[in-house]
Amino acid sequence: MIPLAPGALPLAGHAHSIIRNPLGFLRTLAPYGDIVRVRLGPITALVLCDPALVRQVLLNDRLFDKGGPTYERAREFLGDSLSTCPHSRHRQQRRRLQPAFHATKLPQYTRTMTDQIGVVTRTWRDGQSIDVMAETKKITVRVLTRSIFGTDLSDREIEQISHGIDDLTAGMHARMFLPAPLDKLPTPRNVRYHRANSTIREIVQRLIDEDRSRPTGASGSETLLGILTADDWADGPLSDADILDQATSFLLAGMETTAEAMAWALCLAVQHPEVMARLRAETAEVLAGAPAQWEHLPDLKLTTSIISETLRMYPGLWVTTRVATADTKLGEHLIPSGSHLLISPYLLQHRPEIYPDPDRFDPGRWTDPDPSRPLDAFIPFMAGARKCMAADFAVTEAVLTLATLTDAWDFTAPAQRPQAAAAATLRPKDLSMRVTRRDRRPSFQQSDPVL
Repeated sequence: MIPLAPGALPLAGHAHSIIRNPLGFLRTLAPYGDIVRVRLGPITALVLCDPALVRQVLLNDRLFDKGGPTYERAREFLGDSLSTCPHSRHRQQRRRLQPAFHATKLPQYTRTMTDQIGVVTRTWRDGQSIDVMAETKKITVRVLTRSIFGTDLSDREIEQISHGIDDLTAGMHARMFLPAPLDKLPTPRNVRYHRANSTIREIVQRLIDEDRSRPTGASGSETLLGILTADDWADGPLSDADILDQATSFLLAGMETTAEAMAWALCLAVQHPEVMARLRAETAEVLAGAPAQWEHLPDLKLTTSIISETLRMYPGLWVTTRVATADTKLGEHLIPSGSHLLISPYLLQHRPEIYPDPDRFDPGRWTDPDPSRPLDAFIPFMAGARKCMAADFAVTEAVLTLATLTDAWDFTAPAQRPQAAAAATLRPKDLSMRVTRRDRRPSFQQSDPVL
């Protein structure tokens, strides 16, 4: 018998605990068993607390398909895009879209990343107080629109997307745990959610239309947008609605989670002076005053470890769901067809049996890893066939950004580590820092983009 987590209320179940303190609630579950039942109103979900069971689920995406509250809500504004589609549509989509993020394209993309870091930081002034999440989102949205669409957004459009995604993720998280009829009520959150959805999709549609107005092949057949608009898909060309869903999905997913990783990593490094001193020693030796670029990556070992530790502590995709498509077995437990399974990278990556003192920021976990630690316990990008296709892209961008920013700028440390706002992703709440240029090197020049 799979144990039921304590604290369930009549009708609501555990929804009150998940909405009020989702991260704290998840961390209480592992002592009750490898699988624990939680009730979300009328739905019972099985929370997987064991890395081996999570791996079993993630590696068999036919038997454990994408579904449940997280994907039902995400499909409302992303349709059946690569990140949300069921198994039956996934293989063909992934094969077609994979070339856009093939490893051979990363050197090209890093030039865009380096350029856009420079575009954003050239506006900073000594003594200025910056909203760290706002600035890292500017970097990621500029990188993605340059890489995916081959164009730039206006400052106003970047601002609209940045604010819009905040409203989308907050709205989607609340809608996961509330009855569907409440979606139609004109509450402030619902109004912001629908307005943000419309605004972001209008901006993405404009970029698609702009690309189509260029000479044939101008955007490149292996860019994501070039692939989406091609007419040689197995089932025929994608509909305009499908193209819009796919492009919006990549923009939102790639922008928010990567920006959060950058912001958390910067905050954690600044709050740990001994780590920051080692980081700056590394960047001084490797970068020699230049912005971080592709050729520097192999030698930015500590920087990469800081990003890995950040993703352990604050994985962007902190919770996700699957649905069993047939009767099966997980460990010693029988899992009936239709069961909702809940997987939380945050839960696994904060189990003290696996990561001692899990709230302690320690990049040494990755520079000198514990050989007894199960690899299955680190899944910030999931695993198996549904692992994030742009994982290397995201990590590379985060490493380049952290190295470049900390080498060139001083940041004031916040008095306390910001709280994590658990919406659809994990973002730092109210993270601002004062910036001061560390030297008087001239801002580096933007290179010609390679797309």
